[in-house]
Amino acid sequence: MTESGTEDVDEEQRTSLDLNVASYKPGAGSVPLDATSIASLEGSLPRLTRANAGVVLVFALGIALSLYSVVFAYDRPYTRSQYTVLFLGLSLVLFFTKDALESKEYRNRYTRFVSVATAVGFVLAAGGASIYFFYTFESLATRILDYYWYEYVLSAIIVLAVLEGTRRAYGLLLSAVAYLAIIYAYAGYLVPGRWGHPGYDTGRILEVTVLGLESIYGSLPTIGATWVAIFIIFAGLVQAYGGMELIRDIALYVGNRFTSGIAQIAVITSMLMGTITGSAAANTAATGSFTIPLMKRYNVDSEEAAAIESVASSGGQMLPPVMGTAAFLMAEIIGVPFADIVIWGLLPALLFYMTVSITVSIVTVRNGIEAPAVDISGGKALEVLRHGLNILLALAVLVYVLVILRYDPMTAGMYAILTLVGSTYVIAVVNAIRSTDEELSAATALVTTTKQTLNGLYIGAKSTAPIMIVLGPIAIVVSLVTLTAINQAISMLMVSYGSTLPLLLVLGALMSILFGLGMPTVAAYILVSIFVVPSLIRFGVPDVYGHFFVFYFAIISGITPPIAIVIAVASGIANADFVRTCVKAIPLALPGFIVPFVFVYNPSIIDWGATTPIVFLSMLVGTVLLVIAVLGYLFDNDYSAVTRILMAGVAVTILFAPWLLLQATLAAVALSFILYNTPTVYGAARTFVSPR
Repeated sequence: MTESGTEDVDEEQRTSLDLNVASYKPGAGSVPLDATSIASLEGSLPRLTRANAGVVLVFALGIALSLYSVVFAYDRPYTRSQYTVLFLGLSLVLFFTKDALESKEYRNRYTRFVSVATAVGFVLAAGGASIYFFYTFESLATRILDYYWYEYVLSAIIVLAVLEGTRRAYGLLLSAVAYLAIIYAYAGYLVPGRWGHPGYDTGRILEVTVLGLESIYGSLPTIGATWVAIFIIFAGLVQAYGGMELIRDIALYVGNRFTSGIAQIAVITSMLMGTITGSAAANTAATGSFTIPLMKRYNVDSEEAAAIESVASSGGQMLPPVMGTAAFLMAEIIGVPFADIVIWGLLPALLFYMTVSITVSIVTVRNGIEAPAVDISGGKALEVLRHGLNILLALAVLVYVLVILRYDPMTAGMYAILTLVGSTYVIAVVNAIRSTDEELSAATALVTTTKQTLNGLYIGAKSTAPIMIVLGPIAIVVSLVTLTAINQAISMLMVSYGSTLPLLLVLGALMSILFGLGMPTVAAYILVSIFVVPSLIRFGVPDVYGHFFVFYFAIISGITPPIAIVIAVASGIANADFVRTCVKAIPLALPGFIVPFVFVYNPSIIDWGATTPIVFLSMLVGTVLLVIAVLGYLFDNDYSAVTRILMAGVAVTILFAPWLLLQATLAAVALSFILYNTPTVYGAARTFVSPR
């Protein structure tokens, strides 16, 4: 820029409010009362009028679903399976009601009529069927293979409802897989060879999927209705109480202390947001709308900004304490407390994020990212944390109850919700009493906080409903795959082709990525776990490591071409080229492809022991060294092809050698090599740390 006026304007833009997020004070904000559509419902509390009665209905259904979950967590008057019947029914009613009222683009009036009419039909039919199954639950549980004809009809309605709901929420792929599983179960007698089976009639399929209470109402949806739902509702309340603002403030404060801090803000924000959302695409959409424009403003090109955000957001599902829906299901499948999953998943997640953070610094500093000229951190550290005291306190209670007391996730989530809501009300009243603003009274703070609480309950239910519905087709596939025994055939085939453990792991990784293309992580993980994990177990891999292995690759599939749904979301926000973004994301995502292999060959990364600190540090150095070999440079140093091959060989030896002494020795040598090829140790530190 040649003109000072232009430069001044640009600097003013760089320090505008979209970069300096105002710290949140519970109860100090206001919630508008003028919502007139579903799109404007989030962040508002609708006032009932004849024109927006549907919006109010959706809002009320969402609050009812969330309160039902919290109340059941506290009282538990009946079994979890019976609770799941009604919870799934309410989720279907909420989802289809919301879908019918939302404004969408249709091809013509006919398709609009069909879509709305079927949605209304599913609201009535699925809602009625769910109520029937709820009240006759004990009778159904005792009448094994003795059902009335109309119960088969009601079962078919539930099956069609979850399949159609999944199609509308997640696209055709997963619902098509479920339809294929049903067809295969019915017409297996037409399939020749080892893949064939006698076939099952429609009645038997409905008994297995619904009436037997072991599929759509079985363990997977039950985990969704109990453990997963309570955490998503907690996340909705955190969002309503300013959790996103708190995360942005923390990220801005920390990121402003690094030369590459603008890009690090994306890593930190996505990491922290991932502990709440547990969804890579949602994480990307929520944080990317803030971090991607911020990176672009400081000389990060569109493709690189989208790549950084998509990779950082994907790792959110790896990071405890929430880790996404799939982690809860993993605990149920393995048969261990969820607290164990949290502990086991901590070091692999840290290994992933630390390597990604270092890689992002290397890439962005190399490409000339501009450090912020002014402090954009939005306040002092203690001030930032004080404004988020209610959220931090709730997270502390969640971790304490879940990991230390080792209560089940539903109980831990309930305590976290009660702590969050209670502390928010107390802080809101205290802030109002201490405020010098005459318009802010204790009564106003109570009313505003109540509105935010109700809105948080709605946000949680709105996010829960499609996740709960998608577990239905997954449960159908799992039950029918087990019924037809095709999973055993595939497992034996993998073992026969995977003559060695490395080859079998590569086959498992490829299958995990293949199943994950275009599917939610939870669907990809469940499908891969029933096909791949048994073959790994047969080869001697403990089930914990096998499940974590496919879990990581199910996550990474979201940023794997050709579909790469997470990268598609990020590139859309950045207005970037999808293919070039994928190319730039691959080196950044390399830790995600390496870490699953690392903990299979280095079990102490998951199962902590005396050597864990040494192993972890060695794995970190080895992973970073391999990334440098792939990139071909380290800040200002370019490496020849021979050097890069040598570095890659050393890195692979560090990561997979069977002798700890060799791993640690080579890691020390590699670290010395990296530091020696950086101008000075002090210079290396200054590359990362830029004190303010």
